[in-house]
Amino acid sequence: MRTLLRSIMVVVLLSIGTQHVMAQGRRAFTPRVGSVGASTTFFVGDLDLQVDHKTGRALSLRAKANGFDFAPGEWMSSRADSGFYQLGDVNMRVRFPGEDWVSFSTAHSLESVSEIPVTEPSVAGFDLSSLFEGSGLSVKRYWESTPSGLALRFVFENISPQTVEIGALGFPMIFNNIMHARNLEKAHVMNSFHDPYIGRDAGYVQVARL
Repeated sequence: MRTLLRSIMVVVLLSIGTQHVMAQGRRAFTPRVGSVGASTTFFVGDLDLQVDHKTGRALSLRAKANGFDFAPGEWMSSRADSGFYQLGDVNMRVRFPGEDWVSFSTAHSLESVSEIPVTEPSVAGFDLSSLFEGSGLSVKRYWESTPSGLALRFVFENISPQTVEIGALGFPMIFNNIMHARNLEKAHVMNSFHDPYIGRDAGYVQVARL
């Protein structure tokens, strides 16, 4: 994916059963130990979304009907270090004209992001621009309640006087398929299975209780 647009918006729709997805990239990083702090739970459609105040990422994504957590909420204390992807992270590779590509990822920093005021349909908003310093871009993340269910919206805006080219843009789809030290019976109760279909504009990830 490459674009030279002044501003772009990407929406990831999250509903029981299906998710839209894009590919992700990688970047070298130095792990740092973090912790899970204050959070807020939002009740959107069939899902209860718990959002971390520090990072704005999802801590849990529970089905309202039975409390099943599609996200790895039970592992959050051991996945609080930098380098662990959570639902709500974004990877991006950008460059200015004539320069080399530079990679960015919100998963590779424990720096707090700024919470921003929101209006409907958003339930929470976060300014991620400090994590993309040097990219020439302003990056904002919104969790929203839509007629179709919970949505995750990103807005990217070129705030530099130069052209900025986006050469890679990815949204890691992180769900609880961690079966470490778990027998089959317990895995069936607590874990999820995800099946991606890579179909460009028709691509999706279907996630179901195992």
